[in-house]
Amino acid sequence: MASSSRKEVFTRIARSLKNADDVHVLFVCSANICRSPYAEMRFEQLMNELSCAKTIHVTSGGFTSSLAIHPFTRQALLDIGVPAERVDQFSPRNMRKHKDELESADFILVPSKEVISMMPRKFLDKTFLFSEAVSGTEADIEDPVLITDHERYKAILEYLDEYVLEIARIFQETWACSGEIG
Repeated sequence: MASSSRKEVFTRIARSLKNADDVHVLFVCSANICRSPYAEMRFEQLMNELSCAKTIHVTSGGFTSSLAIHPFTRQALLDIGVPAERVDQFSPRNMRKHKDELESADFILVPSKEVISMMPRKFLDKTFLFSEAVSGTEADIEDPVLITDHERYKAILEYLDEYVLEIARIFQETWACSGEIG
C-alpha cells in the first residue's frame, strides 16, 4: 500500500472509532526506553487536557528487553510537566511478552521502518509510522539510545513531540473532544 494512503487508512480507523467507548493506542519502538515511553506519556498528557466521550487507553512497548527508561527521556518528560510519580512508575515492556497489547490496540504508532520490520505481520494493518499518520509520508525518527549529547538527544524527542501533538489534534478533531491542547 502506498504511504500516501496510509494517512487515509489512519483517518478512516479514527473515524470508525468515533462512537466507541474505548480506544487503545499503543506506541512501540525498539526497546521501550526512549521514543515510545516519551510518546506514551506525552500523548497521555495531551489527551488529559481534553474532554472526550470515550476512554483512551495509552500504552507503549518495545521488542527488546530493557530494565529502565533512558535518563534523558526521563528528564525530557519531567521538563514538559509529566509528574515524577508517573515517570518513575514506568517500566519497559517487551511486546513479545505482551502480545495482548498488540491484539487490543486500535492503533500502533512507531517511529521508524526498522520497528515496523519487527512487528508481527498480522498487526501491520493497524501499524503506522508517526509520519504516515500525520502527513502520509515515510519519515523515520532516529533512535537516540546511544546518543550521549543531551542536546542532540533532546532535539530528537522534540521532533517526536511535534508528531505526538499532531496525532492528538487529529483525534481531538475526529472524535469532537472539547478543550485545548498544546
